[in-house]
Amino acid sequence: MTIRKILVPVDFSGSSTNALQFAATFAAKFKASIHLLHVIDNDYDLFGTGYRLKPLRFRETIQQLGILAMSVLNEYQVKCFYTTEYGSVTHNILKNAVNLNTDMIVMGKNGSNGMMAAYAGTHTSQMAEKTKIPLFIVPENIVEYKIERMLLPIYKLSATVQQFHAMTLLAHLERQFFGLLLPVLSPDNNDDPDGNDQPGFTLQSKLEQQDINYSMEYYSHGSDFSEKVLACTNNKEQAFDLVVVNASSNRQNPDFNTAYYPQKIVHACTIPILVLNT
Repeated sequence: MTIRKILVPVDFSGSSTNALQFAATFAAKFKASIHLLHVIDNDYDLFGTGYRLKPLRFRETIQQLGILAMSVLNEYQVKCFYTTEYGSVTHNILKNAVNLNTDMIVMGKNGSNGMMAAYAGTHTSQMAEKTKIPLFIVPENIVEYKIERMLLPIYKLSATVQQFHAMTLLAHLERQFFGLLLPVLSPDNNDDPDGNDQPGFTLQSKLEQQDINYSMEYYSHGSDFSEKVLACTNNKEQAFDLVVVNASSNRQNPDFNTAYYPQKIVHACTIPILVLNT
């Protein structure tokens, strides 16, 4: 997992501003560049604004993007480019992420649509469902970059490779780092013929080779796994800074990459989330 280009969709809300600050800190650490994207949502046409207002909005948008880009360059010494698109927000984010060969997308959890802070906005939720590029989601209440304690829910073996790379990447950047692994099945449970405890042991051995500080807390089948993950993120004594979830495939709809368990975490989690897709 390498980070050279970071795409940051912005709608000039407080949430997207926080996301940009996180992205700028990331970019400075990884010596990466940032590309700002603002999409003029064509849903506004439903309210009768008409095409005559679009050029004015476009000019204002370009000016504001230029100000943001200059502030990132001056404060973080990070190269920052920007683009404006018109049309579907999610479609244009996905399109630009691919065209720019983006390594990571950083988004605010809520945009300027007035959604409550405890629930992910429409575009963020759609991106978590559809993107194949690592997606970093920043809640509006998080205003300071800090990643020292990471939670890794381990749901299947295929997810551990990306989770391992993400964890080692961040661990090597921070002087103080701790990770909690949360495999879905205890090794004492011999009733599972699929051996679903293997992902935890696989990641455990890799982390020991890298000399990364971690602990492991098993969780067996029986209740909602996402509720266990959310309980960990809400535990003030553990005080996690980031949860890394795998966007496991939705078997009922192959067009969406995210199944029920990570969807629930994206909506309800109150700390930053890194969504990975295998």
